[in-house]
Amino acid sequence: VFASSAGMDKLRQTEMVKSSVPCLRTERYISPDIWLGSDCVMKPCSGGSSVGVHIIKNATQALLNEAAEEIRKYDDVPIIQTLVEDARELELLALHDSESGECLILGPVEIGKGASFLSYDDKYASSLTRVIPACKVKIPEETKALLREYSARVFTALGGEIYMRTDFLMDR
Repeated sequence: VFASSAGMDKLRQTEMVKSSVPCLRTERYISPDIWLGSDCVMKPCSGGSSVGVHIIKNATQALLNEAAEEIRKYDDVPIIQTLVEDARELELLALHDSESGECLILGPVEIGKGASFLSYDDKYASSLTRVIPACKVKIPEETKALLREYSARVFTALGGEIYMRTDFLMDR
C-alpha cells in the first residue's frame, strides 16, 4: 500500500528514488522565476493518466500561473518538471518472486503515439495510441538492461511488495 501511495505522489516518489535512478527536475510550483523562458510540464502532484497536464513552451509568468490555477481544480499541489521534447515512453513491470525473493523485470514495452504528448483522451479514447511489445522495441540491449536495473531500483526504493509498473521517458 505504501509503494502505491508514494507512486501517486510525484514529489515524494522523486525524493525517494532520485538517489537510485536519474530523474527529471521536479518541484512544487511556488514561483515562476526560475522557469521563465523554459519549456516545462506542469501537472497535479497526485494524478495520473495525463489528467490536468500542461505543456508550456517558452514559459511566461502568465502561462505558468494560468496552468497552476487550472491544475488546482484537480490537486492543491501543482508540480513543475523539465520537458522532454517528443520523448519515447517506455514501461516496465517489476514483479516480486515470492519463491526466490528476487525482483523479476518484464519489458520494456513502448507506448507508441501519434502525437508528441499523449493526453487522457489519446490514451483511452483514441486510435493514436498503441503498445509496442518488448520484442519489437527498438533500443539497444544495453539500454534495455539499464532500464530493467532502474525499474528494480525503483521497486526497492519505494518498498514494492508484489508488482509495480515503472514508466520512463527517453530522448529519441
